[in-house]
Amino acid sequence: MVPSNRNDHVLADEWGGFTLYCSDPQVSDGFNTAGRTVATYPLPTNAVLWVGVCPPKPYDWARSLRERVIYHWSRETGYPSDEVLRSWKPTVIWCCCSRK
Repeated sequence: MVPSNRNDHVLADEWGGFTLYCSDPQVSDGFNTAGRTVATYPLPTNAVLWVGVCPPKPYDWARSLRERVIYHWSRETGYPSDEVLRSWKPTVIWCCCSRK
């Protein structure tokens, strides 16, 4: 899997993966999944490169069938209230994302 957006990348397979996110979308990273070096970031002053590592681990099938994940995002309402989050607790794992 190689979803990319400009110079931000997620690379993953059955052995694990990694992510690259650059704070400056104008930086040309020379992205190349076929090369020995996947990307090179000539960062300008004050730019940041975030690197995430996804180590391989056995998938917990039993847990995936037992628990549910809810993703909530709204430009208008932001995060759900504490009361709503507490009502979800017995049955789900949740992730909230908001941009105001």
